[in-house]
Amino acid sequence: MKIDDVVTLDVDLPEHSLARGKHGFIVAIHDAPEPYCTVEFLDRTGNTLAQVPLRPGQFRILWSA
Repeated sequence: MKIDDVVTLDVDLPEHSLARGKHGFIVAIHDAPEPYCTVEFLDRTGNTLAQVPLRPGQFRILWSA
């Protein structure tokens, strides 16, 4: 996992109005208290829909920068 990797959700996140299969990209990587990434999701015009903390297993990498 690296910053700017493109990912796809493997889970639904209804609290953020994001469905499984939505693409986003990693904007930050964190180690504590457990490993997780902040992933940004955009709408079709490039506006941010959400920045969401995700654990490995909630997403998979589609393309690595």
